Amino acid sequence: MSTFEYVSVLLAIVMSLALAHVLTGLAQVIRAKKVRFSLLHSGYVGLILFCCVDYWFSMWYQRELESWALWYVALLLLLAAILYVAAWLIVPDVDADGTVDLVAFDNANRRKYIAALFVYIGVAVAVNLSIAAFQWAVLINFGTLAMLGTAWLWQDKRVQWVCLAGIYALWAYYTVMFLPPL
Repeated sequence: MSTFEYVSVLLAIVMSLALAHVLTGLAQVIRAKKVRFSLLHSGYVGLILFCCVDYWFSMWYQRELESWALWYVALLLLLAAILYVAAWLIVPDVDADGTVDLVAFDNANRRKYIAALFVYIGVAVAVNLSIAAFQWAVLINFGTLAMLGTAWLWQDKRVQWVCLAGIYALWAYYTVMFLPPL
């Protein structure tokens, strides 16, 4: 077993747990008796799902790394752990009576999961700078950080939508330019 395989198993477990939590939350919302839907909240859920898959996909670039320092593995684990926390923060609880109000949940918790995404992208800058193929992706990270910071500061739904649309546009470009087929 190579060092990459050994380390990537640990990181894949953390990503799998984050992904499973978001999907479990989605299933609970679908199963709820009454749901007040929020398209804006769903956009952020989609962003976190994308981040989970992107993290896993991006790990493929590490396969030829010859030396794995403990600090670097810790940085990758920190990045995975932050995304795991973001996955927990974005999933609402279903009330005892079987209702979910995603609009109220978004209003009450938006700053928490946006802050977690902000920290995740901030740490991702350090990781992207360490991977030659991703160094230019740092520009996309900075644009994403600016939009997440704006979305965190302003509650106005128009601002939220512009920021989310901008993040999706940046990440669509990122997907085309930086994520290879496996």
